[in-house]
Amino acid sequence: MEKEKKENRRSAAEELTRYLAPRMRTVAEARKHLEEKLYDESEIRETLQRFLDLKYLDDSDYVRAYCEYAFGKRRGSTRIRSELRNKGIESETIQNGIDDYMYENRVDECALARLVAEKTLARAERPLEQKSVARVARKLEQMGYGSSVIIRILEEIKE
Repeated sequence: MEKEKKENRRSAAEELTRYLAPRMRTVAEARKHLEEKLYDESEIRETLQRFLDLKYLDDSDYVRAYCEYAFGKRRGSTRIRSELRNKGIESETIQNGIDDYMYENRVDECALARLVAEKTLARAERPLEQKSVARVARKLEQMGYGSSVIIRILEEIKE
C-alpha cells in the first residue's frame, strides 16, 4: 500500500509547479509547502535550487511585484516591509527592493499619505476637531506610514 502511494505521488518539482501556477510565491512559502507535503529535505533543496536557477522563484522579483500592489493600495513602506518579512523574505532583499521600487517609480510616501488623510477627512467639518486629527493619525499608522510622515501630514492638515 505504501509503495502504491509513493508511485502515485507527484515529484516535488511537479508539486511546486502546481503551487506556483496561480500566483508568485516566496522561496520560504515554496519550502514550507513542500515540507508540509512531506518531501525529503534533499529533494526540497534540489527542487528549490532548480526553480531559483530557472527564475521561477525569485524573492527580489516578488518584492518588486508586491511593492507595485501595496503602493497602489496606498500602503506605507513600514507596513510593506512587515508584510514581506512575514512571508519569509530576508530584510536586505526587502530593503533593497523597496528602495529600488520607490526610486524607479518616484514614489512619494508623503504624497500617498496626504491622499489617505484627505480621504479620511472628506466629510469632517472645518475647523478640524482633535478627534478628526486623531482619526487621520490612526489611519496613517494602520496603513503603515512611519512616524515622521505621520507628523508631517498632521502638521499640514492642522494649518
